[in-house]
Formats: sequence, C-alpha cells, structure tokens
Amino acid sequence: MNHITNTIEVEYHNFLFEVNYNWRKGHPGDWLQPPDEDETDIQKVTITAYINDDGTLEDLDIDCLEYLTASMESKIIEGIEFDLETFK
Repeated sequence: MNHITNTIEVEYHNFLFEVNYNWRKGHPGDWLQPPDEDETDIQKVTITAYINDDGTLEDLDIDCLEYLTASMESKIIEGIEFDLETFK
C-alpha cells in the first residue's frame, strides 16, 4: 500500500475523537535519490462524544484540530499507527 485514507475513533480522557487522516509511504531511496520518510497528515479531528462516569455517551460535534495539545496529538498518532498495522 502506498496511500491510505481512513477515519478512526480514538478515546482520550473520556472524550471520543473521530480522526480523518492520510498516510503516504515514503520512497526507500537509491543511489540517485535519498530516502523519503512515510508521511501522516491529520486532516480533521472532531470530538464526537463525552463518556460519562456511568458509561453513557453525551453527543458532541466539535471540530478541534487547531486546539490539539501535544499529549492529544501523540494519542492520535498512536491510534493511527495501530490502525496502519491492520493494512500492512
């Protein structure tokens, strides 16, 4: 697979995030061209729900791509990497 576009769901601190991403396989390189790394582009992140203490879901629909903290982004990247393992 050279290109994957997918949507995953990631849980972070009682919130459910819906993440749309694109992944492109990098070029392994040769003697004329240096190698390119694999690229992951997060296209859209939406908070879809909040999980209450009793396990019920409270529906939300908040676009939050520009408000991601470093820990949120690392959890999302971890979810993307896990999802990519199913394609390999």
